[in-house]
Amino acid sequence: SFSAPSVNVSAAGTWSISSLDISTLDQGSVTFSAYSTNGPQVGTAAHNAIYDSQTFVTLSAPTDGQVINSMEDNEVTFRGTGEPHGTVVVLADDGTQPITQSVPVDASGVWTLYMNMESLGDSVSVQVTLTDIPGNTASTSISLIHDTDLPSITIDTPIAGDNTITGVEEDAVEITGTTDPGASVRSEEHTSEL
Repeated sequence: SFSAPSVNVSAAGTWSISSLDISTLDQGSVTFSAYSTNGPQVGTAAHNAIYDSQTFVTLSAPTDGQVINSMEDNEVTFRGTGEPHGTVVVLADDGTQPITQSVPVDASGVWTLYMNMESLGDSVSVQVTLTDIPGNTASTSISLIHDTDLPSITIDTPIAGDNTITGVEEDAVEITGTTDPGASVRSEEHTSEL
């Protein structure tokens, strides 16, 4: 609680106390009380108001520095938490063509948004901003890497020297080739009738 200094009442009976700093009070219901003293008599008045100056938002996915590849950039999932019934705006910007989408926060404080990022460049900054019903805002930001370059891969031929795998070779077939350094390679084998 706090006390404001006394003020004089005008000839018309009006009074005003301004520049009250209530920032040390807890968020929620606040009761404002006024006392008028005239001789030995004291009159009182009280009024309740809601003190709401804060809100919050979190982003749990994607994470800072995450790589978004061309297999998933058509529907990137953004999710997090925030003040129930607030509105979340996600801004994804590569410096040339920003994309903005919004989504409401549900009653349980969870939000999810799906964004097509195919048109964005390699380096993307993401800012997530929540605005609650009274107009308070909160934000968080991350950076993403948009990797649209599919790794090139080749298979050295002929396989087994002549493209024919014999009974002698069948239990130790070696396949070689080239691809991007640092990539991982797996193989699939399919058979067809001769």
